[in-house]
Amino acid sequence: MKDKKKILLVEDNPGDVLLVREMLGDIQSISFNLECTDRLSSAMEKLKREHIDIILLDLSLPDSQGLKTFCTMQAHASKIPIVVLSGLGDEEIAVEALKKGAQDYLIKGKIDGDLLARTMRYSIERKQIELELQDGKQRYKRLVEMLPDIIYRIDANGYFTFVNEAVRVFGYQPEELIGKHFSELIHPEDIKKVSRAEVLLGYSGKAENDQPPPKLFDERRTGPRKTTGLQIRIKSKESREYMEYTIQVIKWPKKQEKIIEVNAAGYYDTDVMKSDKQFIGTVGVIRDITVSKHAEEMICTLSLAVEQSPTMIVVTDIKGHIDYVNPKFSKVTCFEPSEVIGKNLMDVIRPEGSQSKEGKTLWETIALKGEWKEEFSSRKKQGEPFWMSLSLSSIKNNEGVVTHYLAIMEDITEHKQAEERIHYLAYYDSLTSLPNRELFRDRLNMAIIHAHRKKQMLAAAFIDIDRFKKVNDTLGHDTGDRLLKIIADRIKSCIREEDTLSRQGGDEFVLLLPEINRMEDVNDVIQRILRKVKDPVIIGEYELRISASIGIALYPDDGTTAETLLKNADSAMYISKESGRDNNHFYSSTMQEKAYEQLIEEMNLRRALENREFLIYYQPQVNITTGQIIGMEALLRWKHPKKGLISPAEFIPLAEDTGQIVPIDFWVLRTACEQGMAWQKAGLPSVPIAVNISGHTFGRENLIEFVHDVLGKTNMSPNTLDLEITEGIAIQNLQTTIYKLNKLKNLGIQITIDDFGTGFSSLSYLSKFPIQKLKIGMTFIHDLHKDPTNSAIVKAVISMAKSLKLTVIAEGVETNEQFEFLRGLECDQFQGYLCSKAITVEEMGCFLAKNAGK
Repeated sequence: MKDKKKILLVEDNPGDVLLVREMLGDIQSISFNLECTDRLSSAMEKLKREHIDIILLDLSLPDSQGLKTFCTMQAHASKIPIVVLSGLGDEEIAVEALKKGAQDYLIKGKIDGDLLARTMRYSIERKQIELELQDGKQRYKRLVEMLPDIIYRIDANGYFTFVNEAVRVFGYQPEELIGKHFSELIHPEDIKKVSRAEVLLGYSGKAENDQPPPKLFDERRTGPRKTTGLQIRIKSKESREYMEYTIQVIKWPKKQEKIIEVNAAGYYDTDVMKSDKQFIGTVGVIRDITVSKHAEEMICTLSLAVEQSPTMIVVTDIKGHIDYVNPKFSKVTCFEPSEVIGKNLMDVIRPEGSQSKEGKTLWETIALKGEWKEEFSSRKKQGEPFWMSLSLSSIKNNEGVVTHYLAIMEDITEHKQAEERIHYLAYYDSLTSLPNRELFRDRLNMAIIHAHRKKQMLAAAFIDIDRFKKVNDTLGHDTGDRLLKIIADRIKSCIREEDTLSRQGGDEFVLLLPEINRMEDVNDVIQRILRKVKDPVIIGEYELRISASIGIALYPDDGTTAETLLKNADSAMYISKESGRDNNHFYSSTMQEKAYEQLIEEMNLRRALENREFLIYYQPQVNITTGQIIGMEALLRWKHPKKGLISPAEFIPLAEDTGQIVPIDFWVLRTACEQGMAWQKAGLPSVPIAVNISGHTFGRENLIEFVHDVLGKTNMSPNTLDLEITEGIAIQNLQTTIYKLNKLKNLGIQITIDDFGTGFSSLSYLSKFPIQKLKIGMTFIHDLHKDPTNSAIVKAVISMAKSLKLTVIAEGVETNEQFEFLRGLECDQFQGYLCSKAITVEEMGCFLAKNAGK
């Protein structure tokens, strides 16, 4: 019966699981048990409980993505062979996994049963060989450290008369060798070339007439030391007292062969009455040099491996001064070894944006913890920037004293560029570099919330390029793409920095114009766009004349949600097309239609709380210096039975207008506290949860009582609850606000002023509030590094907060430029798409668990 192999398949695609199961069912060469799981976390649990022979691992899982998935699995299953399952577009990541220890990888869609069976079999065999080689290396090391030399004595006829106890290491008992002829231990090939006992006896006959001893090989036929493999040393050619030889091959029990070094000396009868000294026998020392020879080969191999390593390797002394760099380091950094030997490693690689401390503190940290890892931007010899991953670890001698440090470095520039590209493509159109549909919808939702608070108008406009399909079909897609880029640039030249232009796909663009005062202002912008688009476009030999059809919807008259505004703007755009193109139309509807729509939305909203259609997503809040999660914000979502997931920007304004916001706020507060305690009971870290409180809810007399009651019933610690109120709410009635905030503070909870900077931002009233934190709204963060006004406001807010010893958190951080700008201003915390979008309860639990393991 064939041994059953237990296979763990980690794959979240049911179709791929079924395909693998069917292929394994057709395999005759392997008998197996298949275990399946769709998450990395559950795979970890199975590994703790069950024996697994091989792992088939998909790198794209709900709770882990990319190379990180493999690294996490390998860390928990270092002795189990892992075969990566890769999609067609992820082959590069699979290759990286192979470099980091995966046994093999398979491309989904290109696997058959024979390939799968062969891959698993070879992977199991290779892993076993690797483990055996590792185990063998350890045994050889112990042998080198413990074996003493063997002392022996042989009589004049070549028979052992004494062997010490050390011979046991070769499998012999001393008594086994006493009386045996030494030739029984000599390799057969060497017996033919060595006459009688020259090797171990030193000299087998009498030393007469000053004749030299017999030669052990024929120099005329073979040349010295080329055929016998023997190393022969004559200690003194003139002396008749003894001779000394070295032999390198000897046979041991169980048909094993070892490399040994033999130093032998003949001894003679010392009777002075005799004219000739009689040869009596030989004494000698046998030293097993098998391990040392293998060690020499291993050292040579390791040396070659370091020299030829595809990663940069540097060895420093205990002060961080470079002792050695391998060729890869010179190739990547362009520094020759002579230019860096003796210099401090950190002075050479010059980490930029690193959290590490240079000099003494860094090396002491490594000596204490044993290792240190980080990724940062560095510069080559000529100043060219590149990204580097650096792993520093200490090298200790046999006494455990740190003598050197080992630095292993990799050029991860391409990896970082790929990461940035992936992040960029998630939110921007690859052709025009404009915000994509997802990012535009997010900005529109935020603009609606802002407009509602400020009682302002905004406009959403659909822009469609007239007859673009004809250009594409006639002149080709390349010409069409170039035309789209030109049109995008022209439209951008007609709008403000705070406006957002997005490409939705094809030849459709959407425009957001926030903070407008009159319809006439919108019309002026639209007319500029229509004129600009109509300017002739020269592409190669073609002169194109293009026009656009535009539809506009205004908030709040034409809709209070993003979905409604975009739908109405799209409807108006089609009217423009039907009216002959090259024009624009504003959306219009009857009052009855508006009233009916609002009534339906209000009814649906009222039923949502009763039908448990609300969900809470959570967005992490991160320390801008350490990168550690320090809190999260509870964000409400509506899972509409027909429309799906709805953003709060689309229903909160209606909830506030109808008064339904109060029970919704209370539900969010209670649910968030219950969830916080559920995470704590699951052993996850306890971090503060921020909950938004509307003006209607803050004005309720029973607010303090309700908060106190929720904390009591959920057993949630007050210092893990953070209530956020907007600046506008806080200043409506200063005395009432101060009274309620003090009551809340006395309960032990934190208070944050949300969207700070959008109101009066008065230092005089702010100093009176018992608050702990200010949140800078995303309105100022969006063009932070481009808009001098926004930059000045943010600097002033941070400076004001620092003077009052308040924590500052920035909301809506999407880019590295925004992050670096805020970090330069010593902003304390941030949240936004750069770290994570708002995520589900389950995803947040995984996020907390992952953060706890850092």
